[in-house]
Amino acid sequence: MTINEGNIYHHFQPIFSLKDKKRIGYEGLLRSTDFSNPELFFQQAIINNQLYQLDTQSVYKALKMFRPNESKEKLFLNIFPSTIFHHEFLDFINKLATEKLLSSRTITFELSEVETVRDLAQLKERIAILRNYGISIAFDDVGKGKAYIQDIIELDPEYIKLDRYFSQDLHRSEKKQAFIYLILDYCRRYNNTVILEGIETVEDLQIAQSLSVPLGQGFLLGRPQLLSNYADVSNG
Repeated sequence: MTINEGNIYHHFQPIFSLKDKKRIGYEGLLRSTDFSNPELFFQQAIINNQLYQLDTQSVYKALKMFRPNESKEKLFLNIFPSTIFHHEFLDFINKLATEKLLSSRTITFELSEVETVRDLAQLKERIAILRNYGISIAFDDVGKGKAYIQDIIELDPEYIKLDRYFSQDLHRSEKKQAFIYLILDYCRRYNNTVILEGIETVEDLQIAQSLSVPLGQGFLLGRPQLLSNYADVSNG
């Protein structure tokens, strides 16, 4: 498989403040002209030992495309822990900084628990370096698979993205509401911010707002689309 930068592009899904319905940024989602399903694209990259190449090309292209408007909207980009561990990764980050593609406090890397992190101490060191470049950290799909509790405590991500499982039929589930309340209480104490993913109904949005969930994304709030469809954000 040949990874060609010309064959990859991104859709951008807005992320909103649920209190005032103000858009605070976007998640950049990788797309390919060669694969209709992005997960298959990543699976093939893993099989071909090209995950690092795909991951970094995706980040680079998204950053070149995205230019925040005057309100300094944030950009969230997915990245695998193995990419952060890669021996060439710090040179890659330095290249981004040299090309002025990193803007302090506006770029967030989302780490997924799809990969098991075996060396938490090394990851903590790498994250500290990223923060020195002004890059924030989010944990993606929290609650989807294995427990993230230890990683949350040790790595202290700026954002905790709760998996769409928690937003689906949230208005019907007191248990989901209670769990979200506990997470929110922890985050208020230690300055983490919750993003609830997968909001698709008005009823679930209203419950999330009543719980004081600060940020959310989902089809109800906005579907992923090309950046050019957002009139107030220019691409470079």
